[in-house]
Amino acid sequence: MTSTEQSLLVDQVIQKIKTNGSYKDIVSLVNNQRPLGLDFSDIYHFVRAEQQVGGFQYKNVLELGGALSPSFLFDRYDISSWISLESLEYDQNQFSNNYEISSYPSYHYSNSGWKSFYDNWTMQSGRQFDIIYSIAAFEHIYDLPSCLEAAYSMLCPGGMIYSYFTPIWSAPNGAHGFHPDEISIYGDHCHLMFDFTSLVIHLEQSHSFLKSQACAAAHKLYKDSQINRYTYEDFIAIFNSLPFARSIVRPLDQVLFSDLYDSEVLNSLQSFYPSMKTSARGFEVLFQK
Repeated sequence: MTSTEQSLLVDQVIQKIKTNGSYKDIVSLVNNQRPLGLDFSDIYHFVRAEQQVGGFQYKNVLELGGALSPSFLFDRYDISSWISLESLEYDQNQFSNNYEISSYPSYHYSNSGWKSFYDNWTMQSGRQFDIIYSIAAFEHIYDLPSCLEAAYSMLCPGGMIYSYFTPIWSAPNGAHGFHPDEISIYGDHCHLMFDFTSLVIHLEQSHSFLKSQACAAAHKLYKDSQINRYTYEDFIAIFNSLPFARSIVRPLDQVLFSDLYDSEVLNSLQSFYPSMKTSARGFEVLFQK
């Protein structure tokens, strides 16, 4: 596809999203073509966020946990500046290196992670942001409360944080695919029906895993640093503790575990997570300073 054809396809997707049109027929096309380095999710969430924050025009934006392409951002929106911030372990997932970043002097990309970025920003008395935009990242950030405190500091008065993120640890697929195939037979929330020790024992006794293999599988699921394993209740407590003047928190597909499972499964879940009562796919949140 030429750059013009790519832009036309992106325009078509944006128009269908804004008019609530039937766009399922082009989702696959967009994801296969990746016009301007974007998949359908990138476009959808950007348009959704644009509607929620009142537009990105003339704004200084920090993208937390991602890297939208500068050609998409600056060739069609009057954005003042955009910094895409990612952690090193996710660097390979981003698209920014496929573009001539130097052609966009108001666009910057960093894989330093939020803490190093914030420390450097504080040391240099960096410019505050109008918007902090984050898609599919809050479920990965360790010590999210500290990260959000830093984000608050980096916002200008009246500035906003918009985030949409799934799946959290309380989601049916909250394991992010880190669970061993052997427990998939337990269906949704299978990752919550064990802890590290019980999974090791289960894999050894029921599936003939060597001790080292079972420990490696359990470590990936329960201790790997790529997901933070906050439950629905954890996120609610974090959001309620924030000092923002305005907070909008929308749980996604919220339902009580007691409405999903019988007493035997509930007892298993609560033996490992006694305070966890609610399943949710994730959240859409908007905070304003």
